[in-house]
Amino acid sequence: MPYTDRHWHDFFENCGRPELAQDPRFAGIATRTENSSELYQLLAAIMRTRTTAEWIKLLDRIEVPNGPVASLETLIDDPHLAAVDSSR
Repeated sequence: MPYTDRHWHDFFENCGRPELAQDPRFAGIATRTENSSELYQLLAAIMRTRTTAEWIKLLDRIEVPNGPVASLETLIDDPHLAAVDSSR
């Protein structure tokens, strides 16, 4: 999840939507907040363009905090839960 202005700028530049990095609606925290509904609609559409693995690789490279979201079906095979013995 991009948090800082740099995160958002780098995200837009690297996800194929460089024009959004210059869009005044998303230039700073105040304007992103004012336009959060539109921002999250754009973000949802952008995120559908790649796999989770592709996003993790890109976001790691540009140093944007990220992590996969598990579904109920995938939690059974989650390596972290297995490592901490979630049955207790």
